[in-house]
Amino acid sequence: MYPTNSRRKQTVLAFIALASVAYLVGLTYFARARAIDDDEGFYSSGARLVREGKIPYRDFFFNQAPLVPYVYSTVWGLRPRSLVAMRTLSALLSAIAVALWGICLLRAKRLSTPVALATFASVLLNPYWIYWNSVVKTFALANLLMTVGVICLYAAAQTDRRRWYILAGVALGGCASARLLYGPLVAMLFLWLLNWDRRSPLRGTSRTFAYFTGSVCGLIPLILTFSLAPAAILFDNVRYYSMQSGYHLEAGRAVTGHGGILVTVMVYVVGIGFRLILEHPYFAAELGLALAGGLSLIKLSKSTGGPYTQRDYDFAKLILVVLLSYVAAALIPYPPFNQYFDAPLTPLLTPFAAEGARLVLSVERKKLVALAAAMLILVSLEIKRDSARLLDDQEWSLANYRGVKRAIKANSRPDDVILSFWSGYVFESGRRYFPGLNDEVIYRIMDRTTEGEKLQYHIPSKTQILSAIAAGTPKMIVTGRKRCMSEFYANLSAQELVTFHASISSKYALVRRVGDVEVFRRK
Repeated sequence: MYPTNSRRKQTVLAFIALASVAYLVGLTYFARARAIDDDEGFYSSGARLVREGKIPYRDFFFNQAPLVPYVYSTVWGLRPRSLVAMRTLSALLSAIAVALWGICLLRAKRLSTPVALATFASVLLNPYWIYWNSVVKTFALANLLMTVGVICLYAAAQTDRRRWYILAGVALGGCASARLLYGPLVAMLFLWLLNWDRRSPLRGTSRTFAYFTGSVCGLIPLILTFSLAPAAILFDNVRYYSMQSGYHLEAGRAVTGHGGILVTVMVYVVGIGFRLILEHPYFAAELGLALAGGLSLIKLSKSTGGPYTQRDYDFAKLILVVLLSYVAAALIPYPPFNQYFDAPLTPLLTPFAAEGARLVLSVERKKLVALAAAMLILVSLEIKRDSARLLDDQEWSLANYRGVKRAIKANSRPDDVILSFWSGYVFESGRRYFPGLNDEVIYRIMDRTTEGEKLQYHIPSKTQILSAIAAGTPKMIVTGRKRCMSEFYANLSAQELVTFHASISSKYALVRRVGDVEVFRRK
């Protein structure tokens, strides 16, 4: 029997490897075809500035944790000024995470091969990983680190060896260094382990100390940048979000705030209850499967039999602490965005979904086939809907993005300053940024900061921008991007808006138009 089981496992591992490679190929293709995401401008610009020797917060405004620009800056040495190259790194990180799930699910002691493969398929086919792990944002890196963290916590719970707690701490600390929403879960898990150690006097605080050591290592990028510019990192990552909480545009007018208790509750109900669950059937199915698995684990933990041991239940408790901590943190930003939940929750729901898959696979074969078909339909519907939305927005296509880049390069020299209201065009062209316009989210707080704060935190003022255009200082101006321009216009009075357009008309000539994007060259 042993050779047969060994050959079977090797065959399954080969299938997982092949599926992971196919996933990488498919995701790389999608990354080279899908439209631009708004935030890719400032993430890619942050990576470029880091590559040029600048430090986030101290040298430029950056409203995210610091690890992502450092990781993506490594691509610059291989292929400079390429958004697609950075997207390829995202695809690679995602494929590694998928492969790790496949290998570790197969090696999980109390999961049968069919359950492991079914759970692996739920990750492999996850449309939100496909959609969000193919762009230059925090998701690909954070999802990989969280995958590593969950796997290490499983190994730690099974073996009680300190090295696994250290590695889990490194991975989870790295998540917080990539995106601050993960910070609370790092702290909550520390408190949980501390309480666990106190209830196990023979162990002392070995688990807690090991995890703490690892998490500090993972937090080093955040700790170092904080030591260099503590006020700036707090402003960029904390105060900025409080200043623009509830930000949206109504008839071109910037509106902030929660709008009262009733409005806030309705926004969360609509945003989470309707948009996230009802409009995303795959996420609803994933959540339902994980919920069924979680309830089953609770029931099984109270019985003497069952397929699991106490170490498995300890692992489930650890993941539940991490899961609830992340969800609580993700609900703080207002309004809530679907992208805070659909892709990031996958690594945390998967352990519970595995038990849900065990329950599903225990049903009759006919019902099982129907459930599998339903899952494939949900995947197809989600991918079709997202692809249609991307294709409809041609202004954000990579072809038009490159067209704007070519227009900039053809009408400027490498050391020319380009005033672009969306930073991605300057990143790809290799030209110099107008001071402060490497991150377009600053328009939301431009009119809410003092002159001293603007100087300290690298935020340009509207007067600085309008005066530069009136004087013809930038070599080129790139307008467009409805969201960016609307947010900038929200800072201007009616007279300032007239002056803005008049200055462009008098000082600059139009050289290219792509939808709402207009490229001007100094006359």
